[in-house]
Amino acid sequence: MIGEAIPSEFLAAMRADPAVDRLARRVVNAMFRNFGDRAGLSQELIVPLLSIETAPRRIRYLSDRAIWPTLGDWEAMPASLFPLYFLTRPFRLAFAKAKKSRGR
Repeated sequence: MIGEAIPSEFLAAMRADPAVDRLARRVVNAMFRNFGDRAGLSQELIVPLLSIETAPRRIRYLSDRAIWPTLGDWEAMPASLFPLYFLTRPFRLAFAKAKKSRGR
């Protein structure tokens, strides 16, 4: 619950691990970034990847991010075309990347 104290043993273990400290700082920075300031995809992946301990789980996370629909995917396609999602996603991402590159 919000407002609960973190056990001192847990805090001591966290402070003893430099990787946890770095990850915690990244999370805090991401939490308090302005909502209008959207980080690049690579920045959005850093915190989750650093928090996943094994390589196979990291690979699974990345593959899931690449394949499964996002809110943007749902908004970009009419519901009647959504069965074609897996075919259209690479094109949608390529067009979004091209549009972003032209805008800079």
